[in-house]
Amino acid sequence: IKNIIDRFEVMAFKTGAREQFFKLGEGRATDAVVAVCDLPDKNFRLYCIRLGSCTVIVGGGSLKNTRTYQDDPLLYKEVQLMMRIEKVIVDCIRNKDIIINNDGSLSGCLRMEEDL
Repeated sequence: IKNIIDRFEVMAFKTGAREQFFKLGEGRATDAVVAVCDLPDKNFRLYCIRLGSCTVIVGGGSLKNTRTYQDDPLLYKEVQLMMRIEKVIVDCIRNKDIIINNDGSLSGCLRMEEDL
């Protein structure tokens, strides 16, 4: 976990949320759900939503003891939750209820009305 925390500190204060810090395509190939893995073992997954190089929404995770996250009920649940949240955020961006500002921050009104 310390490795993941260190990586987030580098992203926050030095580099931004570069693609190389994430395992892309953890949800659907077209969504923004990604994973941050511990290094060097890559046994722990922390699922996130990456919106460009400035905004990362951190979700949940766990040790990965199966070949794919779909084979682990806890990891599968975490990815599905992040996919639902990402869909709500993308819909709000399309409807201009929230905006990604020039600095990468989000502003506006995010309503999570559906039961996630």
